[in-house]
Amino acid sequence: MAFAYRVFSNHRLVVTSAAGLVSGPEYLAFYQDLVQDPQCRPGYRELADLRQATAFDVNVVTLKQIAALASEMHGAQGMRTAVLINSRINEIISRLYQSIAEAGAVEDVRQFSDVAPALEWLDRADFPASKIAEVA
Repeated sequence: MAFAYRVFSNHRLVVTSAAGLVSGPEYLAFYQDLVQDPQCRPGYRELADLRQATAFDVNVVTLKQIAALASEMHGAQGMRTAVLINSRINEIISRLYQSIAEAGAVEDVRQFSDVAPALEWLDRADFPASKIAEVA
């Protein structure tokens, strides 16, 4: 499993990606690193690319911990995350996370199969979609 992210400060956007088997402990450690990055600021939007993730070994407790990290970082400003999916398992995990995150009323999460509508929903339609492939 591999995680990567890149902060595009001029677009107030964080692009994250996951590939292979996504395990709970590694997923949580990845987000702990992300929220501690001084470039990642409250109010930034996230484009989470799960299209290369092939399997998930993640439980609800871990997803709640990740949602709590987002809540701590973004506070009352809230957060918007667009998740790029291309399989049923990606959709199931993303929707489970969505239900947890939105229950805390901090993060608005939506799933997309195409990049352009995801960027539009994030109000980042001017972001060059070609840069997403650079995050790996």
